[in-house]
Amino acid sequence: MKRLTPYIRYLTGSIYQLLPLKEEADAGKPVSWKERARSICLDMTGAQNSFPVLANDTDFLSCNNRLWGIVVQDVDHADFRREILGILHKLNCIEKRYGDANG
Repeated sequence: MKRLTPYIRYLTGSIYQLLPLKEEADAGKPVSWKERARSICLDMTGAQNSFPVLANDTDFLSCNNRLWGIVVQDVDHADFRREILGILHKLNCIEKRYGDANG
């Protein structure tokens, strides 16, 4: 049986890791936070098949859209941080809402 909680926690950790990657990129280091973020967006899109409950969850869809938005838009550090923290908050709400009941 697939379990939703471990996936949401994995996703939360992956998205959280974007914060230091963006800071390093802004400092001129050769890291590609956008490449990692694109990969997470693809993962989230695929998760809608693995966990059908996520396909109709507006918070989950919003997380994916917001993450994709900061990939394709030019956002400053404050906006980037605000969006990432907002995404993490929504993921926390999703984890509490479904737990393992919909795995």
